[in-house]
Amino acid sequence: MRFMDKVILSGLEFNAPIGLHAFEKEKGNTIIVDIELKTRFQKAAAEDVIEGTVDYEQVYKVIAEILEKPANLLEYVAEKIAEKVLVEFESVKKVTLSLSKLNPPIQGKCKASTIKITRKRKKPKQ
Repeated sequence: MRFMDKVILSGLEFNAPIGLHAFEKEKGNTIIVDIELKTRFQKAAAEDVIEGTVDYEQVYKVIAEILEKPANLLEYVAEKIAEKVLVEFESVKKVTLSLSKLNPPIQGKCKASTIKITRKRKKPKQ
């Protein structure tokens, strides 16, 4: 039987220059990130070693680095995060993440605009 474990980081909060309007890039927006990483961490569970799991401090750094750069769309930023996580962390087989921009500048009340994506590691061509 094949087990798949998950490492989940919830409610990561950043101030990021994301948005179509110049003032959003200047002032930034509050962005909330939730990320779920499918992996296997039996070694970490059995031996209490970080080498057997995904170091979520390093995952946080990857996300923070991407969110420092100005962008127009949450969709673009989410794709960049998913791509980088799959490249940087070989044990991660699948990434699901959501990005929420709090109080987006629309004509009406809106607590957050949120997008969610799932990306899988591509199987090597034979």
